[in-house]
Amino acid sequence: MPAVALKTSPRAAFGLTTQPQSCVDTAGRLFAALAPLHRLGGKDEALLARAGAGYRFIRAMHPFGDNERSLMRIALADLSVAESLVVQACANCVADLGFEEERGTWSQLSDDDQRRVLWFSAVLRLAESIDAVRHRNAGAIHVVWTDEVLHIEIDGAAWSEHDIERVRGRRAALEAISERMVIFTSSGRRRGAA
Repeated sequence: MPAVALKTSPRAAFGLTTQPQSCVDTAGRLFAALAPLHRLGGKDEALLARAGAGYRFIRAMHPFGDNERSLMRIALADLSVAESLVVQACANCVADLGFEEERGTWSQLSDDDQRRVLWFSAVLRLAESIDAVRHRNAGAIHVVWTDEVLHIEIDGAAWSEHDIERVRGRRAALEAISERMVIFTSSGRRRGAA
């Protein structure tokens, strides 16, 4: 039987092929809305998407052992060493796995890369929770902030108090990295209360 050549780009590894309204899409929109606050660039949004896909890989491969880590490293081979470490660290963090310290990996990251990992992780955690409530259709995301408060509002139908609490439960990482109290609301709930 002849070998079949697959037409994929190196960037396709860990790429998302289904459900365009996925956690990674929601995370990308939230990340873009927060751009003036985190001051990370467009290239970082692509790394965020890779970290989100890496997180999905970790969840799909549970338990996540040495073989799966090797597969992840292979899938990230097109990235620089620092970029690959950022993606791996973020995916592990969001999956609540300890990041491998066997070679002092975290300390190999620059302060900027460590900051990037923390922002990516915080955004992905919140986006995952939003998507779980909204069934992968988050609606428009509006973000405003002051020196003390970060307010995130999602457009769409009214959310139940249980839905709001599910999302609020995942805001701690964003509060820590943004150094602001995160307030989360639904525009439908707000309009219904008016």
